[in-house]
Amino acid sequence: TGEVSCFPMTVRFLLALAAALTLTSCTHATSPKNIILIIGDGMGPAHFTAARLLRGDESRFSTMPIAGMVTTHSADSIVTDSGAAATAMATGLKANNRTVGITPAGNASESVLEAAEKTGRSTGLVTTAPFWDATPGAFAAHVGSRYEANKIMRQMLQSGIELIVGGDARRSRPLQKL
Repeated sequence: TGEVSCFPMTVRFLLALAAALTLTSCTHATSPKNIILIIGDGMGPAHFTAARLLRGDESRFSTMPIAGMVTTHSADSIVTDSGAAATAMATGLKANNRTVGITPAGNASESVLEAAEKTGRSTGLVTTAPFWDATPGAFAAHVGSRYEANKIMRQMLQSGIELIVGGDARRSRPLQKL
């Protein structure tokens, strides 16, 4: 994308699912009341190791009680993009590059956020990117191209999510054009 930044600025946090979800694979006696999913866009195990080596015990990553990893490679390319990666994180299913929230066959795939909405839980998406970007979009939209910003915006705003916050005013679009 041509961006040049240092480590703290490259970490774009997506805070998703700021309300109660049930962990079906959780081994704890009780389910957590709330879940916050933090996605450091483009981050991998090496970044966590670097943070731990740089900050030691001050690294906030090491204080999180539960952490997980997911493979996010796309279904149609050896190099993935954020639409396919976020769809894998949001739905547990692989997707083709440039798509958001759909399977390689073109079917909508339910995200964990949508599953939470169905059970009446409150949900939210907070991102430093525009809220219609491919990463947050994969949690609440289903489009054939990550570049269909108006469709992604419309679907996200109609999804039932209680809170949507986005950033990056340089790429903002007037909502009246939806």
